[in-house]
This record gives sequence, C-alpha cells and structure tokens, in this order.
Amino acid sequence: MKLGLLGYGNLASAIDAGIAKVGMIPAGDIYVCDSSEAAQTRARAAGHRVCGSIAELFLSCEVVFILIKPKIFRELSPELAALDTKGRRVVSCMATVPLGELREVFRCPVMRIMPTLASAGAADIIGHTQSRDFDDILSILGKLGDLFCLDEDYLDRLTVASSCGLGFAARIMEVYAGECEKLGFSQNEAEAITRRIFTYAAGGGFAELAARVATKGGVTEAGLFAMDKDLRAALSAAFTSALEKTTPPKH
Repeated sequence: MKLGLLGYGNLASAIDAGIAKVGMIPAGDIYVCDSSEAAQTRARAAGHRVCGSIAELFLSCEVVFILIKPKIFRELSPELAALDTKGRRVVSCMATVPLGELREVFRCPVMRIMPTLASAGAADIIGHTQSRDFDDILSILGKLGDLFCLDEDYLDRLTVASSCGLGFAARIMEVYAGECEKLGFSQNEAEAITRRIFTYAAGGGFAELAARVATKGGVTEAGLFAMDKDLRAALSAAFTSALEKTTPPKH
C-alpha cells in the first residue's frame, strides 16, 4: 500500500511514529505533502518521499490521510475538487468537516477518523465512521490503539474526551507535579511521583480507589473535600468549551 499524508504536523507525525512502531507500512511507501520546509525535512529524515504538489500525492498513493486544518482544507477545496481521485480513498482526520462535505470535494470513498497524539505510542483511542471500503486501514489503525466505530455526530465528542482530554489530563498532572515540588521534591522526583501514582490510579475503579484511600477524618479526605468542587467545575467548563468549538460552521 502507498499511503499519503497531506500535512505533516504534530498529529501526522504521531500517526507516522505509531505506524513505524508497529511496522505495518515501510517508510518508503509513505508519501508526504506539506508546504513547510521543516516538515519536509522531518519527513525525509523518516525515510518518506516528499511530493511537490497535492496532485502528485494523489497520483502516487492509494490512500491519502487529510491532516490539515479545516480552514486550510476549505481554502484548498477548489484545488482538491479538481483532482483525479478515481481508484483512491481518503481518510480525514479533521474535526468539524462532515462526510457530506468531504464526499462533494473528493468524489471517492471517504472515512473520518479521530486519532490523538497517543498514536505515537500505539496507545490511542481512535474513533471512526463506519465504512466497508477501509478494512485494511482499520486493521492498521487497530494496531495503534482501541477503535470506536461511531455515528459521525459522536466523533467530535470523542475529540473532546480523548484528544482534548489528553491535554486536560496532562495539565492536571503538570499542576500536580508542581504541588509536589512545593513540598520540596526536585522536578525529576515530582514528575516521577506524579507519573507513578497516575499510572496506578488509571487501573480503573476510580471512585472505589478514592473511597478506599480516603479514610474517615484522614488527610486524603481533607484534601478531596478541598479540591472536589473546583476540580469538577473546571473540568466541566473545559469539556463544554471544547465541545462548543467542535460545532461545524454553517455553509
């Protein structure tokens, strides 16, 4: 399979790293098109072929992943609509661009997926729309993490829970490590403590673990009482703001 990546930013690099990790597609069979010279340099360093135009990318590849911002996609829509896409398939990684709009532009089989940067470690949660035309792609993506086949309306919700959620979780851990430093631990010690306890807590049974640790009248219970209201309000606001941002614009 010849795989094309239209755009080679952070998400494309993460997917690329995951594919390399699981060894599903040789580096030489991956083609990249990106206007950034820095991105082109990174792509060549990864062993990929760099295309000088979008038309060359589609001519060279059987499957093309769209990894550009929705605004850029819409600016490029006339150029994309003029491409010969016969025999090609398109996988969109863009939020807020619905299947109907994608099909009008590409006129070929299209699937939407919502991966995150966790693809790099083959530890992702990837939402995708249902399609019989992409079984081979789904078998690759399944090596990068857990797959969720979802109605399209839920893809952007998964973006909030997983992709945005990755940032939310990282911020919580960043703040937590900072509080450990205030207790007198070095930065390395604080990060090690944070990483270890969050890894253990991620094992599941979150409410049960909190109840088990927080003995009646103890220091953990006091800490939970202090943080609970503000933390719940902050996370609720974060989810709400992110979800509002995923609402597709009207055309």
